[in-house]
Amino acid sequence: MSDQGLRDLARAWRASGADADGAAWLAARLRAGTLAGSTLETAAQLGLGAAIALLGDDAPDTAWPLQLPPPPLTHDGIGRLWARHFLPAWEAAHPGDPRARTLLDRLRRRGDRSGSEPGAPLDLDLPDLSTEDAYTLRYCFEHDPVILRLEWAVPERARSLDPVHLARQLRADYTAELLRTPLDAEAMRELLRARIELVACDDAPLEVVQRVATWLHDLSPARPRPLHVAVGAERPAFTGVDQGVGKLGEKYVVRGPRFVQLVTLRRDPQGWFARHAPDAPRASVVHLGEQARVGLEASPEAFLAHFVARQALDGLLGTAAPLHEPSRGCAFDLCRDEKGLDGRILAGAVCRECHALLRADRDDKGWPEVRPEHLDALLRILAAARERMLAAP
Repeated sequence: MSDQGLRDLARAWRASGADADGAAWLAARLRAGTLAGSTLETAAQLGLGAAIALLGDDAPDTAWPLQLPPPPLTHDGIGRLWARHFLPAWEAAHPGDPRARTLLDRLRRRGDRSGSEPGAPLDLDLPDLSTEDAYTLRYCFEHDPVILRLEWAVPERARSLDPVHLARQLRADYTAELLRTPLDAEAMRELLRARIELVACDDAPLEVVQRVATWLHDLSPARPRPLHVAVGAERPAFTGVDQGVGKLGEKYVVRGPRFVQLVTLRRDPQGWFARHAPDAPRASVVHLGEQARVGLEASPEAFLAHFVARQALDGLLGTAAPLHEPSRGCAFDLCRDEKGLDGRILAGAVCRECHALLRADRDDKGWPEVRPEHLDALLRILAAARERMLAAP
């Protein structure tokens, strides 16, 4: 494509602000050889909506709102970012201190001499610059200016700024330097997938577990998918949910919107269909066998699909998860009468009270921490299990 064609696509994106238009511009740059694939991936990790739209399911999750991956910027690019975001706050917090501006001038001169090569070390040999200040300023240039702005440089009166908005704007500026085009915070998105990993124990039918995982993974029409369902490679012997997850090792430490579910044919000693690990509400076991299912009408596929969503929802709520008795047609029905589970699967939803509970906003220490797209994907699985049961001969 000609340079004029690329400019026309960029202009169309700026006019509409649509991710699809930005993706068309990025795709044209890739074809023209003016954009590297690694740069596109970094832009997606920083949260550029157009890059996420272009990469689709191959897009990486964006960094946590207050973290930034070290971008491969030139000294000139880092200097522009630093002058825009860090220097004013530093000088407001350190009136009359000339060292930061001296360092910025030195960085700019170094960029002029070195051809702005990224990764070259900085000369921080400034008069009266302590080792601690040298480290702080070097870190600011090379890694994470948002942390410095929030924790060291910003004067007290400026700390009422919304840190998430500040981080998003800083990400936009990083990405603008990478792509050499103006961007604002509205172009940035958050992509954080929920992940469910099914671990088929050595007595579980692997083909059933894999078939269900593929079916549920493909349910979402959105691209990139907000929920990833997969089957782990391990085939452990089931000795209990806490021991089973523990034996899987560090790879299965459950953090963030991630769930691990062991699947076994064994029946729970107390007759439960599923059980959480005592100290890890996002790790659980599902008892899939005929004896475990006590002759329910639901097929193994519908049964397992229902519990994939139900255990994840339960893990999101943690200790706040309700258990309704009598049943009310909700995934959180207790079903003390085991045959009541067929009715729960056929309901294929959560009640209004539980829906409100799942939608509630809480801090990152309180349950739940659920994004709307993750909740919608889990509710879609409940509905799919219902449809599978209804369609059974």
